Amino acid sequence: DSSTQKNDLQKKVADVLKDIKMEGTSKGELINFVVDKILTLKTKNAINGNIGKYLKDNEMHKRVCKAIKPLLKA
Repeated sequence: DSSTQKNDLQKKVADVLKDIKMEGTSKGELINFVVDKILTLKTKNAINGNIGKYLKDNEMHKRVCKAIKPLLKA
């Protein structure tokens, strides 16, 4: 069911992002944003692009995208 899928994904995203230091944006918000994009967008490029717009920080964007890469379907 989709809420179980979302909960599982939230745990995985929280786990891969746990070592990323955040300033300004709350990590909980970022996790929810990333989970939403993974569930609603079809391509890695679309997901990465949306995360980039959301974060507005190149270094952070690279780190987040690298961290979530294993969670994205090819």
